[in-house]
Amino acid sequence: MKNLTEKIANLPEEIKTALNHGFVFLVTPQLIQHFPARQWQDQEILIELQSRYQEQGKFVTVGAYRVVLLANQPELLVIVP
Repeated sequence: MKNLTEKIANLPEEIKTALNHGFVFLVTPQLIQHFPARQWQDQEILIELQSRYQEQGKFVTVGAYRVVLLANQPELLVIVP
């Protein structure tokens, strides 16, 4: 969990400001992306991530954020504000 807290703390300020309900943020060391997920249920988000990464994720809370953990994607940080 500490590693996740550090990853979130080290995000650029403009990204922290952009974290907004209605979007899912995909953060890797090389790239930061987001996709709209307005009014999506948690299960819909997990289904979308499973279609992208071929594995089941799980939600955890890290500070003020919800994060989806994907075991086979350790470099990927999925933030669901």
